[in-house]
Amino acid sequence: MDVIHADPRTIFLKLEGSMTDHAADQKQLARLLQQRKKEVMMETLGEKALGNMSTEDRCHLLQNAMQNAIGAEGGFEAWISLSKEQQGVKIRATYRVLCQQLGQEDFDQLPSTEQVELLRFISAGCGMHKDLNVVKWANLAMIMYWDCNGIDGPIKLMNKDNKAAAEIGNHAVKQRAADVSSGGGAKLGDLAGDILRNKNAKKGHQDSFKNWCTKTFGYPVTFADTSNTRFQSHCDAACDLITFLPSYIDYLHDFKDNKQNRTLNNMENYFLLGLQDIPTITELCVLALYGQVVSVPYTRVIRRPILEVNALDMGDIHRKVGEFLAKVVADPEILLSPELDFTASTVDGQVWERPEVI
Repeated sequence: MDVIHADPRTIFLKLEGSMTDHAADQKQLARLLQQRKKEVMMETLGEKALGNMSTEDRCHLLQNAMQNAIGAEGGFEAWISLSKEQQGVKIRATYRVLCQQLGQEDFDQLPSTEQVELLRFISAGCGMHKDLNVVKWANLAMIMYWDCNGIDGPIKLMNKDNKAAAEIGNHAVKQRAADVSSGGGAKLGDLAGDILRNKNAKKGHQDSFKNWCTKTFGYPVTFADTSNTRFQSHCDAACDLITFLPSYIDYLHDFKDNKQNRTLNNMENYFLLGLQDIPTITELCVLALYGQVVSVPYTRVIRRPILEVNALDMGDIHRKVGEFLAKVVADPEILLSPELDFTASTVDGQVWERPEVI
């Protein structure tokens, strides 16, 4: 179909879905498209119903509709005072309303299977956003876990203003500083990204960190891009921080010793403290595990070449994610046992290998 020259109503009649991300405006767009399709469908059914009527019945309905439109304007005198353009707009609107009413009446008489077929509209959201939302809300649940179970949680990673307030303020001020500050694995990933890979090239330790890694490991390391909004960046950051935890601590100590004043600033100091805080490390482990056993395998499936995958065929992988996470909740040893089998410890039961960078 030539979309440019097609009747807009024909486009909506043929429209059966949308593919967007999970942003609020895109969800609203999908709802508006679905609503417009229904309106057009009712108009089309109504026009068909009018065409199947006798001339007498059709004229009677149209005459009544026009009388109601004129009455709504305040009577005939008010109607003729309108311009031809204004009258035309109101006549077309009246006709559409009549058609929609007739169409809805006929639609209600159809079998449910035909109703579903006529109004079919599938809104398929971005798979990457699905995974992002899972991490976002699961992280919130993890943050709430500590208080809900009466366990001391991660240390607060305060900015310098809140830290100053907590040190010199009264009890109420200290409590306020603590309440507006956050901590945990994801927050530490934010700090690490701001320090080791800041989105502003003039800030952060990018060059210092890469030079230290080259000297220590023989190659430079680029930290996960948590300073920007990137899919899976916090899970990737958690993997790096947990895997090379002693090395990150050593780096911060070496960086401090190379500074003229031999001290870390507030952000650097809290980064170091977070790397040595057991509850924070625990959250990093959870993020890292989720990234490796769910997020990466799931993404590998949904990001296959477009000719190999269709959003309508994604039901199986989404079902597997839910079933797998239910198994992990029932038996965490699926992930933690030293004798784990990858076929049982990843969402798709397959080995994942990072592709070579060419």
